[in-house]
Amino acid sequence: MYTHAGDGVTETVSASVADAYEKAYSNKSTTDAKAAYAGTDAEWTDEKALEPVDPNDLMSGDVITFDNGSAMVRVQKKEGDPEGGDVDVIIKGELTPIGAVIAEGAEGLGGFAGFVHPPGIELPAPEELGPGASVPMTGDPPGDTTVPA
Repeated sequence: MYTHAGDGVTETVSASVADAYEKAYSNKSTTDAKAAYAGTDAEWTDEKALEPVDPNDLMSGDVITFDNGSAMVRVQKKEGDPEGGDVDVIIKGELTPIGAVIAEGAEGLGGFAGFVHPPGIELPAPEELGPGASVPMTGDPPGDTTVPA
């Protein structure tokens, strides 16, 4: 579980995404998703390792790219929402609605270039957790949000 400091929203994400969120929120001087993922299981060295993502298929931890950089994305899924939910971007340590980022640019990062998916940001599958482990349930309220695997 990860709780976003800016608005208190809690979501279930992988350890790599939670670590990268912490780094992105702590970085008040620049915006760099690659640096946020450095040292995590989702770290990448080759931009070719990133898969393009359709805006309707975004998940928390995906990356928005610009001509001169990148930023982390947070997605709040909403039941029955054909648009996929609310999307925010972490810019200079602040959670910012994606509409503002696309319309106004992102602090000198240049024009919008697309969305990509870093390898390894998904939650582990139940069979990867081992015997007796619990699987986090996305979208549940804070508190005990696991069920036996």
